[in-house]
Amino acid sequence: MKLFGTDGIRGVVGGQAISALSVLKIGFAYGKFLKERFNSTNNPKIIIGKDTRISGYMLESALESGLLASGVDIILAGPLPTPAISHLVLSLRLQGGVVISASHNYYEDNGLKFFDEFGNKLNDISENIIEENYQNINYQTPSNFLGKAQRIEDGVGRYIEFCKNSFSKSFNLKSFKLLIDCANGATYQIAPKIFFELGANVDLCNVSPDGKNINLNCGVLNPKLLIKKMEKSNYDYAIGFDGDGDRVIFIDKSGEVYNGDKLLYVLANFLNSSGKLKKAGVVGTQMTNLGIEEKFKQKNIKFTRTKVGDRYIIEELNKRNWFLGGESSGHIVNFPFHVTGDGILSSLQILNIINLTGKNLSEHCIGLKIYPQKLRNIKLKNITNFKITDDLENLIEKIKQKNDGKIRILIRPSGTEPVLRILVEGEDDSLFNNILDQIEKKIKEL
Repeated sequence: MKLFGTDGIRGVVGGQAISALSVLKIGFAYGKFLKERFNSTNNPKIIIGKDTRISGYMLESALESGLLASGVDIILAGPLPTPAISHLVLSLRLQGGVVISASHNYYEDNGLKFFDEFGNKLNDISENIIEENYQNINYQTPSNFLGKAQRIEDGVGRYIEFCKNSFSKSFNLKSFKLLIDCANGATYQIAPKIFFELGANVDLCNVSPDGKNINLNCGVLNPKLLIKKMEKSNYDYAIGFDGDGDRVIFIDKSGEVYNGDKLLYVLANFLNSSGKLKKAGVVGTQMTNLGIEEKFKQKNIKFTRTKVGDRYIIEELNKRNWFLGGESSGHIVNFPFHVTGDGILSSLQILNIINLTGKNLSEHCIGLKIYPQKLRNIKLKNITNFKITDDLENLIEKIKQKNDGKIRILIRPSGTEPVLRILVEGEDDSLFNNILDQIEKKIKEL
């Protein structure tokens, strides 16, 4: 069984990967990896955070037990956004961290996201070592080498101050009336305080998690509620987060949704026009809209794509010595601010740009052409065995030729769900359903 996907380990609670027993074993396997990595007489020390899913209580205990049994010391942080745990790894000089979360998925799912001592998500090599440890579990830690656990009481406050102190003391949000949607997730007790303390006039929705309502008809993937509220209000913007707080979207008074692609464009264009982008470029993913790439070309902004997943963006940024990247899903990475995607910090950066320029988001996006996209998910029993065959490649090539090359088609297994994702992008969306039907039929034949 393969554990890791594009963003840690994720699955249905009670399934093969995400059960009390499997997470205990994963904790031990991760602990063994840490012991070997740091090779010290002292126990490695990590922090564990979680979002608001009801299964978090069970999985936190199981993970804690496995780590303690392997000889790792633990700090338990409770419900905190994923980027807050990344920050605390750095701030507390720890050897790693884990977030118990399935991000934007509903409560029936849960997962584990791992960070190294630099606050970055683990790379493929590290994940492979943990998987190998998992397959060869050997519980033999003597009592005198067992780990200890403690709770951190001020994790929320530390992260709030980190976000506020990322900007100058003159930065404030007094001119904004905002609607904040916390998706009944990990930002519910943090985002409201940050926006309020920075002076914004704030109304809140979906800040009452009950363990089962995380991401339910709310947040980044479900903006209809916010669009409807914006139609009958005088808010400047609605801001939506996802369950673990690493994604963000904006919605303006007209109901226009600004996803990660548009927000990345606003950030890159501002930094470029103010001379701060310098010789660096921008990293997107295979899912980044073609219109963004074309606009960057017009403005002589370097751009490259990588695999889906913010950790691949970060790897590419480090490789090229760049600092800005993002995904259409709402992950924005901006190294001067944080080493990982952070929904709250990204929203503050966008509001800061609006403050500094006096232009609203629609003005910042004048001339930006976003091509229509349609995504279809196909459930497959053996998603890990999927390969693009010659027959499928030939079909895709025929479709592209028939449309004069003005169609972009992307097929990829999801790293977070047992589905195959098919993306079609082009100028004429009236063709999309027919194209998707042809591809889906061919996949099912194969």
